[in-house]
Amino acid sequence: MNPRLDAIGMVASDMAASVTFYRRLGFDFPEGSEEQPHAEPRCPVGSG
Repeated sequence: MNPRLDAIGMVASDMAASVTFYRRLGFDFPEGSEEQPHAEPRCPVGSG
């Protein structure tokens, strides 16, 4: 069995800047994620 990456955890001191950066890379974060202490991008249906 090969290992499979399911999640990556990161700590950020500036959530707004982090969410903006990852949105520019194409990640789909829900509106208001910039103001939350924890944020996860939406995953396309069927991925994984």
